[in-house]
Amino acid sequence: MSGRKWGYAGTWPPRAAAPIGGLAPSRPAFWPPLIETLRAWARAEAGAGRLLPWMPVAFGSGIAFYFAADHEPVLSVVAALAIVLCAAAVLLRRQ
Repeated sequence: MSGRKWGYAGTWPPRAAAPIGGLAPSRPAFWPPLIETLRAWARAEAGAGRLLPWMPVAFGSGIAFYFAADHEPVLSVVAALAIVLCAAAVLLRRQ
């Protein structure tokens, strides 16, 4: 076993070598292509019959938010939000 090289142990690069801005680059040229890609993915996902598989995800997320809340939601706020979302669904369906 002597003489065999099993691997290399190193350290992180010095702080000066790390890119500034963390994970998201601060260059403005990066954001427009990313936003356009996300819009294209959303358009493809919103095709006919493609949103139905997301219903259990939305339902489960609502249940998780409900049980994670510190107190019961205010009825007037929930009713107003439900009316606004139903109206938006009706208006978007007509398009």
